[in-house]
Amino acid sequence: MATLRQLETARARGRASAMDSELEAQSRARPGDLMPRMYRAWLTFPSDACWNELKALSTLDPENPWPFVGMGLIYVRWGLLAEARPPIAAALKQAPGFAPALWAQGVLLQAEGKPAEAEVRLREALAQLDAPQIRTSLAMLLAGIPEREADARAELTRTVEAWPEQPEALRKLAQLARAANDVRAAATAGEKLVALKPRDKEAHRLQADLWLAASEKEKAAGSLERYAELGGVEPAALGLLSRLYRELGRADAEDKALVRLVAAAPEDPEPLLRLAELAETRGDSKAAETHR
Repeated sequence: MATLRQLETARARGRASAMDSELEAQSRARPGDLMPRMYRAWLTFPSDACWNELKALSTLDPENPWPFVGMGLIYVRWGLLAEARPPIAAALKQAPGFAPALWAQGVLLQAEGKPAEAEVRLREALAQLDAPQIRTSLAMLLAGIPEREADARAELTRTVEAWPEQPEALRKLAQLARAANDVRAAATAGEKLVALKPRDKEAHRLQADLWLAASEKEKAAGSLERYAELGGVEPAALGLLSRLYRELGRADAEDKALVRLVAAAPEDPEPLLRLAELAETRGDSKAAETHR
């Protein structure tokens, strides 16, 4: 599963194309080895093309459990739970105790609304192979069970330390930490998410909320500024940015934030009134009149 982590990391960091070229070269160099083809298909998980290639590989090498695991997981992602059972069962029949197949079965059981059975299967998979993907699935399962949030948080902390390039795990960890009023831990997890997805404006918006909860107004303003630079136009976020700049005494930055807010919410008179106040403060009567 280490190679699958490399694939997911490449996707998370925007390097999927380079990884695809590398796997294509491996396939040409070793035509008898089907694993590069499987990994290349997994780069597009859970697409139709991925499923089609895994299906072809399962026919070419029916004793290899990996294509069946992949097809089963794709079916789960598609919400086709009945269709997911046969390929996962086939993988376990070919390789009893195969940790990735046990993992897939645990994911399926969770999707079927059987959390207790899913936890047993995922822990069984972890006993066979302590892979971050399996631990993340267990953590996400526990996060949805009442009174198990602390266990989920502990598992998420462990899995993102082993494999940081997990956006959804980091997002969930930040949410759980904030719910537990551990604002510093929440902000730290959010910061890692932003570092992983620097062009995700919603990640920056989430991070602003986390910094604000930690009473870090400068950092919250910086996150919202990045949100706006990336095209974020939600009036609530832009309004918060302008208020933060006002509290920080940064009039020029507040002015720019208010201009953005006016563009996003032209029907709201408050930003225009504040722009007029700022213009008067700096002695620009013409600009003040324009904003009234």
